[in-house]
Amino acid sequence: MGRGDEDRGSQVTFSALGQQAPLAEKEKWDPDFAKRKKITAILEKHIPEFSIRMGGATSIDVTKSGIDKAYGIGKLRDTLHLFIEKKWSSSEMRCFQAGMTTRRKRRGLFLFL
Repeated sequence: MGRGDEDRGSQVTFSALGQQAPLAEKEKWDPDFAKRKKITAILEKHIPEFSIRMGGATSIDVTKSGIDKAYGIGKLRDTLHLFIEKKWSSSEMRCFQAGMTTRRKRRGLFLFL
């Protein structure tokens, strides 16, 4: 169901079921985060110089410490001189991302403002 790993330039992402897996399957795979917590704990022991975070429904993101989505949004805000008045929680972002999937595919890009 698509590749399970992706080099995104600023991070490497592991997707347990593959990037193209159906959302329903992804939501069933690790609903309580237990599987990814185990994987994350192992990775943190082996590569402590990196930041390991759970993302999406089945993915684990590996970045340089301090380089994460919040860092990226901050850089985007500063570069484009934007004012972002709401700080989104990760659960709000997941809901927002799920609802935006089709629109994102049509447009190719969207921003969270």
